[in-house]
Amino acid sequence: MRGNFKSQVARLFHEIDGTGTSKFADKQQVREELKSQGQAATSSAVGARTVVHSNKTNEGYFDRCVELAKWARDFDGTNDVEKITAKHVSEFLAEKIDAGVSLSHWNGYSAAFSKLEQAQEKFALAVRGVERCFGYRVVTEALRPEAHAELHRFRGTRNYENPSALVSSMQSETGRLISAIQHESGLRITAAAHVTAGQLRGLITDKHTGEVRGQLQYVCKGGAILAATVSHWTYAALQSHILSNGELKMDHKAYRNELQAAAAATKQAFNSTHGLRWNYAQERFSNLRSRGVGYEKALGVVSSEMGHHRISITEHYVFGK
Repeated sequence: MRGNFKSQVARLFHEIDGTGTSKFADKQQVREELKSQGQAATSSAVGARTVVHSNKTNEGYFDRCVELAKWARDFDGTNDVEKITAKHVSEFLAEKIDAGVSLSHWNGYSAAFSKLEQAQEKFALAVRGVERCFGYRVVTEALRPEAHAELHRFRGTRNYENPSALVSSMQSETGRLISAIQHESGLRITAAAHVTAGQLRGLITDKHTGEVRGQLQYVCKGGAILAATVSHWTYAALQSHILSNGELKMDHKAYRNELQAAAAATKQAFNSTHGLRWNYAQERFSNLRSRGVGYEKALGVVSSEMGHHRISITEHYVFGK
C-alpha cells in the first residue's frame, strides 16, 4: 500500500467506518451471524466484527495504529501497513509492558489493534480478493495475563530493595530457582518459569566481566531465539533440577503468589515478577560501568540481553524514568 502511514491507516479504517449508523443494530446483526454459524456471541466475538461508530473512538484507534506502524518501520524497516504482522503486534505490546504503561493504556492499544486486524481482513477480501488471517488478537490474548499482573499498580522504579533476601525467602525449591533465574538473567516470567534440558547451553565466560556463567536459550515474545546467562551455581542447580524432574516448570499464578508472600516476609513492596527484571537491569548496568565499560555500550549490552528494541526502554529500567 502506498502513501504515508496516516493515509494507509485511514484507507484501512474506511472498511470499518460505521459513523452515523446504529451501534445497537450492528451488534444485533453480528449476534445473529454468530448464532447462524454455531459460534458463541461473546462480547469479544461481537466486538471483533462490529464497526466503529464513534468519531472519538475512531480517532483513538487511528492514532495508536499509526504509532504501531512507525514502530514497525523502526523495528525492521516495514513501510507498508498491510505487512504488519502478529510478531510486530506482540513485540510492540510486550515493549509497552516493559515500559510500565498503565493497564488502561495497554488495553487501549490492544483494542485498537483488534480493529486494525478487522480492517486488514476486510480490505484484503474487498480489495485484494484474498482471505487473510493476521493473528493480532491471538498474540494479544497471550500477553493479556502478563499485562494484568504487571501493570496494575506501579509508579517510578519497580526494583526490589533486597532481591537476594526475596529469592532466599521463596517457599519452594522451584520458586527459589525461578526467582534466582529472573534476578540473574532478567528473563520474563514466561521464559524463566519453564526451562527444558534442550535449552541448556553449558558454561561460558562473560566477555565483559570475565565471570563464568551458565547459558540457556529461550524464545522471546516475537519468536526470536535468544540467550541468557545465570551464575554458575544457579546453572548447576537448574541442571540438577531438570535431571531430577525432567524440566523446570511452575504455574505463573502460583509463582506470583509465592513471590508476593516472600516480599511480605522480607518487608518489601510487592513489585510482581517484573521487579526482578528491573533489579537485573540496574545491577548489570552498574557492574558493567564499574568495570570500565562506557555508558552507551553498557546500556547497549543490557538492552540486548533483555531483548529490548529501543535504548529508551532500557533507560527506563536502569534509571526509573
